[in-house]
Amino acid sequence: MIKVNFLPDIDITAFQHNLEILDSDPSIQSICIFCCDDNDYTAAQLNPMLTTCKKPIFGGIFPQIIYQLQHYHQGNILIGLPYHADVKVIHQLSDENIEFEDDIDEKFSAITDIMTMFVFVDGLSKSISSLVEALFNVFGVENNYIGGGAGSLTFQQKPCIISNNGLEQDVAVLAAIAKPSIVAVGHGWQSLDANHQVTRVNKNVIEQIDYQNALHLYKTIVEPHCGESITNRNFFDIAKAYPFGINKLNDEKIVRDPIAATTDGHLVCVGELKEGDSIDFLHSDHNSLIQAARLTAEQTFQRTAEYNFKMTLFIDCVSRALFLEEKFRQEIIAVYDGAGQPDNFAGALVLGEIANIGQNYLEFYNKTSVVAKI
Repeated sequence: MIKVNFLPDIDITAFQHNLEILDSDPSIQSICIFCCDDNDYTAAQLNPMLTTCKKPIFGGIFPQIIYQLQHYHQGNILIGLPYHADVKVIHQLSDENIEFEDDIDEKFSAITDIMTMFVFVDGLSKSISSLVEALFNVFGVENNYIGGGAGSLTFQQKPCIISNNGLEQDVAVLAAIAKPSIVAVGHGWQSLDANHQVTRVNKNVIEQIDYQNALHLYKTIVEPHCGESITNRNFFDIAKAYPFGINKLNDEKIVRDPIAATTDGHLVCVGELKEGDSIDFLHSDHNSLIQAARLTAEQTFQRTAEYNFKMTLFIDCVSRALFLEEKFRQEIIAVYDGAGQPDNFAGALVLGEIANIGQNYLEFYNKTSVVAKI
């Protein structure tokens, strides 16, 4: 039986008490933790309880969390799982010299029975897509992946990943379980201006598009549509409605979220791009996003009868919530209804989503909804 403890109180004593209850419960074998960034927890507060926890723990600190039909800026969700998780931490997630594939292969070499893997990363690290590519190269898509980027909407990197090591930054935590799951992904964004090319990029920073300064071209396309002049100060407020779409096979688009413009006119994104990537400028409306999220949830519900699932996880991009504003709760309700109104329904608003679509893709997404049955 899965046990979901929602704590609207940010009191660190209540957090510790609930963690100790799950840790001492013989029916619980591992613990997933979602905390809110506005709790302002520090490593000094959390580490003594995290490092002494006897059971495997994994999770992170996120901009917001979701419980039942609400989203919260403060509070915690502790999920006690009735199956063992093999938890490994990948360090130096921004170091381009690290061979993630070798590190992952070594750490999981003795673990053969993997059906679902939770993947939570520091959402402001520079090599997240490289880590995801390494996961695909090691494991393929024989198992499902669920996860996303932890961190703060201040976009200041700080410790945000939770494991038995404590609270860390610039790392990823991987938790593998021998339990089947169903994962569905959808976004609802549509092309506003198509067929552009990334011609110079440094990991997650686009310097040129179509051999032009990235910000200059972005303004040329977006300003006439939004009716506003883009500045460094208002960039994020406007850009949340105008992401990029990386074109993949079968017309699939991987959304990339530009979150800031540098003084040089470069665009900082959540997640990497590659030189030569074909991209579209995207836009959408509230109803299209909400409907796409509902359809995503319905894909999981249609297959629920195949397994005895105990919980629905909703991993959604925080920038969708910022774009939808007061209508974001409608998206939560749409997903809840589409997933069959499950008894256990929880999740997080993240800085980028990690998931696979069936047996075809494993990607790091932005502005996308991920719904999983476990």
